Parts: sequence; structure tokens; C-alpha cells
Amino acid sequence: MLFPKQLEVEIVRGVCTATCPMCSIEETRYNSSVMDFKKFKTIIDKFGEDIKKIKRVNLVGIGEVLVDVRLNRKIEYLKSKGIEHIVFPTNASLLKTEVAKKVLNAGIGEVIFGIDSMNKKIFEKVRRDLIFEEILENTLNYIKIRDEGDYNSKIMIRMIVSKENSNEWDSY
Repeated sequence: MLFPKQLEVEIVRGVCTATCPMCSIEETRYNSSVMDFKKFKTIIDKFGEDIKKIKRVNLVGIGEVLVDVRLNRKIEYLKSKGIEHIVFPTNASLLKTEVAKKVLNAGIGEVIFGIDSMNKKIFEKVRRDLIFEEILENTLNYIKIRDEGDYNSKIMIRMIVSKENSNEWDSY
């Protein structure tokens, strides 16, 4: 039997700290949830020994993954199963120092930051309900903690191009 090398697990649905015009979260808010650890473990355990064939797990959601207060436990569990690379996207609104340290100590391999503009006005128009300075501060703080702790965790900055920010692409 063939197994994928990459797995995506939706651990958050319909819960977010922002209301972005490009997101389909409104279609899931009626059934919002954060996957509990027992269900997560059950999903991973169903792969049995074949879990070792999966090289990358994306912990995703239609919403903000960091609302999951058990995110670090889920990362640790995946690492204990031999998963080499674990990644999650975030808008960084909840990525304060304590949270950053928890996910780094758990073994996160990559964080994808959604920063759609370096212009405060445009950023806050695209990532409604977020404050540009806080997102930038949380992102830079995460990078500092990662670097000072010599963690092996990649950073990716993602820009979703829209009519509001498309003229920034070349300078971005």
C-alpha cells in the first residue's frame, strides 16, 4: 500500500483572532472546534508503524492554529512517532514568548507567518482585527527566541496577494 509523504491534520475549525476577507472561516463558524488530544492521537495512531513513512505533517485549520492550547503536546506526540518535519501556519497574534518557547521546545520544524503587507494600513485591511505592530513584534520575538535557543525551526513569511497589496509584490 502506498502512503503519503505529507499529511495535513485540521486541528482548528472556525476559530480565529482575525476576520480576513480571503478566508472561508465564516462557512465553518457554525461548527467551530479545536480537536482534542485524544482524537488527534487516535488519528495518528491509526497509521500504526506506517506513520514513519510520513515525513511532514502540517497542523492546519480554517482558523488560527495557536488557539489550540495543546498544540505543543500534539507536536511532541508527532515527534515521538518519528515525524521529521512538523509545520503550522499562523497569523502570529497569539505567538507570545511563552507560546513560542512551548512550540520550539516541542520540536516545531517550521512556522509559516501570514504577513500580507509591511504597510500597517494595508495589513490591517487584509488581516482585520489584528494590529500590525503586535504581529511584527510577535514574529520578530519568535525569530529571536529561535535563534538564541539554537532551535532547528524554519521560518516562512507568506503573502496572499490581493487587490490591496498586489503593488507590493516586487518590494516584498
